[in-house]
Amino acid sequence: VPDRFAGVQGCPEVSGDELDADVLASAITNHGCLLVRGLVDHAVSAKLVASIDEAFRACDAGRIETVDRWPGSWYRPFRPSAGYVQPAEGHRGWVRSAGGVLAVDSPPAFCDMIEAFEDAGLREVIGGYLGERPVLSVDKCTLRRVPLDLGGAEWHQDGSFLGSGIRTLNVWLALSPCGGDIPSPGLDLVPKRFPEILPTGTDGAYFDWSIGHGLALRESADTPIIRPTFEAGDALLFDELFLHRTALEPDMTTERYAIESWFFAGSRYPGDSVPVVF
Repeated sequence: VPDRFAGVQGCPEVSGDELDADVLASAITNHGCLLVRGLVDHAVSAKLVASIDEAFRACDAGRIETVDRWPGSWYRPFRPSAGYVQPAEGHRGWVRSAGGVLAVDSPPAFCDMIEAFEDAGLREVIGGYLGERPVLSVDKCTLRRVPLDLGGAEWHQDGSFLGSGIRTLNVWLALSPCGGDIPSPGLDLVPKRFPEILPTGTDGAYFDWSIGHGLALRESADTPIIRPTFEAGDALLFDELFLHRTALEPDMTTERYAIESWFFAGSRYPGDSVPVVF
């Protein structure tokens, strides 16, 4: 794919109205990621933040409540039809402990998210990039309100646990200002293309799927680690080979709102998670 961002230092950037499948493919295959400024506007971001707060409140309350604008609840654990793998309760607990709630577990919030993505033209962009209609993963589509006591954040490539032979794209949407010098957790990135999964569980890595900081430093010798500034509505798009971590410092003072959503090509979908056609 021709490099439309030749000579760019750091993360390639476009505005939301410049985003298309060709631009996305060029950025990811040559630089590992694409930063999209203003993918959704501030009013949509504020609506999604309010939805996330309601989803977290209802999840932590531990009860199903009817809401006026949707015949369901702000938190109703998703149960797929017979024949599909049921989301593990242990996975839900792990997601919640890391400052998240599965998007499908909050029907109103999930609806707001899908509407925002449709209005931003993501179905056409992602479908063009993957070459077929996108499929969301129930286990990898998460509403996030990252707390300041999350603990150590580990470097990782999601392909280390998503499986091999897949085709995928993550839309990481910031819903509040974060990163850079803002005292709110953003993302640390190594903005280059990796051809494969790096060794995991080494250099002091905490998890068997994560990458130690020493290895991240060596791999970034030619492309320095960056911590971009995100405004509400900015998005970072990348695939399973991209090296990144949550940027969390002891002196940060503000929680970060975001949505993380992994889209797959249906023909290469991993079989251990429930698919939702986008």
